[in-house]
Amino acid sequence: MAQKTERLKLTTPPGTLRWPKLNKINFGTEKFPVKNGNFETEIIMDKEHPEFAAFAAKLDPLYESARVFAEGKYAELPVKSRKELKEKNPPNGIRLRPLIQEMYDEKTEELLNTVKIKLKMGAGGVTKAGKPWMARPTAFSASGKPLPLFINAPGTPHHGKPHPKAKLIYSGTVARVAFDIELSDYGFYFAAVDGAFGLRANLGAVQILKYGDAPQRGADAYGFGSEEGYDGEDIDDSWDESDFASTAPTSEQGGGEADGSNGDF
Repeated sequence: MAQKTERLKLTTPPGTLRWPKLNKINFGTEKFPVKNGNFETEIIMDKEHPEFAAFAAKLDPLYESARVFAEGKYAELPVKSRKELKEKNPPNGIRLRPLIQEMYDEKTEELLNTVKIKLKMGAGGVTKAGKPWMARPTAFSASGKPLPLFINAPGTPHHGKPHPKAKLIYSGTVARVAFDIELSDYGFYFAAVDGAFGLRANLGAVQILKYGDAPQRGADAYGFGSEEGYDGEDIDDSWDESDFASTAPTSEQGGGEADGSNGDF
C-alpha cells in the first residue's frame, strides 16, 4: 500500500474573497479554458491583521525547499536556455513567485497594506493509472456548521450534490480559506520559460464569516446616460433589484471572467 504524502495544512486569516468560483465547476472561458474544470478563489488579507505574520512565516521554509527544487530543474536546461534566464534573473537564473502577492494602488502605484492569494482545486481528471478522480471543496459557517455549497448547473457535468438552500458566494464575502501544500517535489513548480518557481497550493475548504452581496448594475453598465424624460419619480426606492435580476450565470457564479482576464485575480 502506497504511503500517504505528508501535507502542510494552513488556514488563512479572515479576508475578502474576490471573483470566487465555488458554487459550481469553473470551466474558464473560450479564450482561457480550464481543462476538466476547477474551483477557485482569491482571498485578500490585511497585512496588519494580528494573525497574518505568523501565517506568512509558515511558508518560509517551503520557499527554501522550492528554491532547491528549482535549482535542480534549472541545471537540467540546455546551456542556451540557462544563459537567457541568467540575463532575465541575475545572478542565478531563477526567481521566486511568492504565494502571497503584494498589491498596489492602480492610480498612485503605491504599495497597499493588503495582499492576495489565489487558490485552486482541480475538479477532476484521470490518474496515470487510468483511474478517474474528482475533488470538491466544502464550506462551513462561522460556528463550524457545514453549509450547502453547490447550486444546480444545467448543462454541466455533475459538480456536487445541489441543495435548494445553497447561497451564491460573491466577491466581497468575508471568509477564511483552508488549503494544503504537499511536502514533496509535487508541492513545488518551476517554469522554464521565465525561471519562476513557487509553491503549489491546493484549495480545500472555505469558512464563511459574512456573505457578500450580489453585484448591482447601474444604467452606465449598459451604456445608458442621463437624458430628459421619465425619471421614475413614482417608483418606491425600497424595492430590491436583485429580486427581479436575471438568473443567467455571471462571472462571479462561475460563468467566466467578466473583465476578460484569464482568472489571475
